Amino acid sequence: MLDQVEAGQRAGVNASDEPRQDIVCVDSRRAYEGVLSRVRIDVLESPDGTRFEREVVEHVDAVGIVAVTPEGEVVLLRQYRRPVGERLLEIPAGICDVVGEEAAGTAARELAEETGYAADRFEWLGAAWNSAGWTDERTELFLARDAVPQGHPQDFVAEAEEAAMDVVLLPLSDAVELVRGGAVPDAKTALGLLLAEGRVG
Repeated sequence: MLDQVEAGQRAGVNASDEPRQDIVCVDSRRAYEGVLSRVRIDVLESPDGTRFEREVVEHVDAVGIVAVTPEGEVVLLRQYRRPVGERLLEIPAGICDVVGEEAAGTAARELAEETGYAADRFEWLGAAWNSAGWTDERTELFLARDAVPQGHPQDFVAEAEEAAMDVVLLPLSDAVELVRGGAVPDAKTALGLLLAEGRVG
């Protein structure tokens, strides 16, 4: 039993019966405000009274869509991402920036706008914090079965990076193998494909 407790403590698990005291926020100030994101600086206090600061990026939530065709191919995008300076292979995705629109509706809209594909049903796969150490952005992942090409919405105009995106179709099994081989560095895409494999396969 002692070995289990020590192992839990090494892993960061509170293995004792005593509740762990929380770190509390004692002050917060705005450092930057942009169009889609804001940065605040929180002053935190640990149980022993030590104070320290953390920068937090506030960002609207997002959705990611694993769209699988009737033939078992997954609809992917290869697009340029300025923060990393590379063209990445990704699932279609987008931010939840329409007031009152549910996440599944955002998923359907983003899939149509980015790829021209549509599906009748969007199944929730799960959700994840994008990078909990510095941002509150959360991405909900959806599976769109039997996705078929129906063209982009008439009122949609691709701009900037979206105008240079390429649609890539791969068998879902091949896409998952790319993830397992380390060839898909985008986190939402890797997670989405692995979750979809368990649901589809």
